Amino acid sequence: MAPVVIPSFLVAISVSLQTGGSIQAIAFTAIVVSSLVLAIQPDASQALAMLVGYVATVAGSRFWSLRTTLTMMSTFLVVGWAFSRPDPLQPVPYVEGVFALAFNHSLISGVAVAVSAIAFVAGLCLCAFRGAYWLSPVAAYYAALFACSIAGLTPAPLVGFGAGPLLGFGLVVIVSRWATVQTLPNKSNNYAPAAPDAVNRAGF
Repeated sequence: MAPVVIPSFLVAISVSLQTGGSIQAIAFTAIVVSSLVLAIQPDASQALAMLVGYVATVAGSRFWSLRTTLTMMSTFLVVGWAFSRPDPLQPVPYVEGVFALAFNHSLISGVAVAVSAIAFVAGLCLCAFRGAYWLSPVAAYYAALFACSIAGLTPAPLVGFGAGPLLGFGLVVIVSRWATVQTLPNKSNNYAPAAPDAVNRAGF
């Protein structure tokens, strides 16, 4: 469920952190609790990718509070604990090892798979730059997973075998519609205002 839920979860966190008050507190708590759930499984790569996404969210915001720092430190400790636990699942070539498998097949196929992954993350970054800032943590999340996949630690999202990442990205497209409404110029926030047609201009 992690690749299905976490990308949209990061979008919701990114939007929620701008609202202030109790919603912010809930968002901070949700990050730590979600990391604990992933560490208990254990799914260290997903926990790390979610932490990277959270850091990208904070880096793109205009505030840095004590709660932000405490949340980041707590999540970092949880991720460290997750990586200290043995992974019960062995890597599979067409799942975790899809990059190595592609390059072993031929240089052309390897480059094609690598370029597709890079283009996907770059596309998300471009969408974030054009106004859909909530896609910045999603781009960081997928970039971290691709890096972990190269190390054979987790399935390569979207280019490896598995429906979870495809469903997760489809859900992100839907949630982005909601995020656009939440970040209209007449809503007060701590981020750079998103244009009303940010989703349309971002290709969604």
